[in-house]
Amino acid sequence: MLNRVDVVKLVSDVLAKHMAGNAMLPMVLQLVDQIVRQNEAGAKKKLYALAMSYVFSVELGPLVTALLLAGRIGGAYAGEVGMMAATHQLELLSVLGVPRLGWTFVPAALAALLAAPLLTAVGTAVALYVGALVAGPQGFALLSADEYWADVHEVVLAPGPQLHWLKYPPAVNAYRALGFMASTMAVAQLCAGARRRLQPRHVPLVITTAVVTSCLLVICMDWGFSQLYVHIDDVVAGAPMGSGVGGVGGADGGGADGGGADGGADGAAMAGAAAAAEGAMGGGLGASEEGEAHGGAEEFDGYYDDYHEEHGDEL
Repeated sequence: MLNRVDVVKLVSDVLAKHMAGNAMLPMVLQLVDQIVRQNEAGAKKKLYALAMSYVFSVELGPLVTALLLAGRIGGAYAGEVGMMAATHQLELLSVLGVPRLGWTFVPAALAALLAAPLLTAVGTAVALYVGALVAGPQGFALLSADEYWADVHEVVLAPGPQLHWLKYPPAVNAYRALGFMASTMAVAQLCAGARRRLQPRHVPLVITTAVVTSCLLVICMDWGFSQLYVHIDDVVAGAPMGSGVGGVGGADGGGADGGGADGGADGAAMAGAAAAAEGAMGGGLGASEEGEAHGGAEEFDGYYDDYHEEHGDEL
């Protein structure tokens, strides 16, 4: 799959989207093509480790575990409470003055909410370990175990202080697991207590209804959590999406005469895109490849100076 990924096209598409209409875009794309071609093999290795880290610690780990627990814990609880209702045990609790929910739901919910984050963390760790085996010498020999685990540690456990805590992978793993399990237990309780005069022959239907409904609800909640993860920075900052790009556009159009601001914004956008491409493609690939990347940056500086000499009046 990684052999079919065109990293140059991916990076070029992102730059073309965020620098649309910029006169320096062709020069930036040429520089990106040179840098990425030199470091494509290393970039694909890093892409594999980053994808495994993000996908399983943020998305698939909590989702797959929640679907499994919806069948195991949610179905078992719905069947137990349904059988208690069918055999009039819940009515006996009422006669004895014991709260039904306090006897059945509260202990089961507390145990499930305690177990869900732990099981999700274990499942995520197992998935990341299997990813190391697939990429290691026993699999496709894509990268060494040390390189893989270094990238995983950087993404999962040490992402940087600028990251909002709601996007910190262990926190995402935990609150998704808690949300999924809370919804699973609530659905199981509702399904078990929805039918009056429940008979033992109805218990399998109660279990099936609880499991299917909870799985559908988990999938819908996963979409909601994904939207929260994507937009949390904009919500916290109180700014609409794309404000950074809009800020560049505002700088292009602002100022007393507009000409100096356009040139400064173009130069800043060009230098920032080049630095980002160089850092993303050259990071962690060894001293020799870093030298090649710096050589490409020096060549870009020459292009930039020539462009200023030829088009200084336009800027």
